[in-house]
Amino acid sequence: MNELINVKLALDIIYITGIVNGEIAEFSLSAPGIWTAVVPKAMDGKYVVEITAYNSLGTSTHYYTV
Repeated sequence: MNELINVKLALDIIYITGIVNGEIAEFSLSAPGIWTAVVPKAMDGKYVVEITAYNSLGTSTHYYTV
């Protein structure tokens, strides 16, 4: 079973890489500023999300949230 994860980021972000609950997640832009990934459903409902986001200048920012 899978779960849909949405992350809201700045509008100038053009690419992100991510890890959700220790597994690589493929994020795609689904709406302006909204990045979405389908990940395995967590039995406890807790999702640990680590993202590195890149803007058009190549500057990266690291985000961590639960």
